[in-house]
Amino acid sequence: TNKLMGLATGDNEEVRPAQILAAADARGYVPPVSTGWPKLDEAMSGSEGTGYGGFHYYEGDMWVVGAPSGHGKSTFGCNIAVNLVKQGLASLYITWEMAKEELMRRMLCNLGDFSYSVAFDLTKGNEAERQRRVESAQTLDAFVRIYAKPQTPEEVQAVVRRHKME
Repeated sequence: TNKLMGLATGDNEEVRPAQILAAADARGYVPPVSTGWPKLDEAMSGSEGTGYGGFHYYEGDMWVVGAPSGHGKSTFGCNIAVNLVKQGLASLYITWEMAKEELMRRMLCNLGDFSYSVAFDLTKGNEAERQRRVESAQTLDAFVRIYAKPQTPEEVQAVVRRHKME
């Protein structure tokens, strides 16, 4: 089922534009999800004369980011995940390159606004930083799931299904 469109579709089932519009009319307005970066949201939505055709992200969408190593995919993904958490939305993060622990450390630092050294060493930082680390870890635990290196499309599909059930 496509949550946004309200359509039950199989993998190879044809969906016609009239069906999509009828389902959209039946469900009413669904607000897009913010990336957490107003300028990016604005550029992608087609507002302010950017020329883009009204592209938005919606709850339940899958975002795939690809680029060579070292081009900021993990930083971008971690920031998006934390920005979604700040909106009370869950995230599923699948990684093929970076260790799960490193991704969690980056998310903790971003969400809790404390130094990198505090992320996995409670003897570092002041009491306020240590408290923010504990609170950030609890928040991330409630909203974020990280999976590393599924090898086949079927494994990715299984991870997505498992995440939807949680």
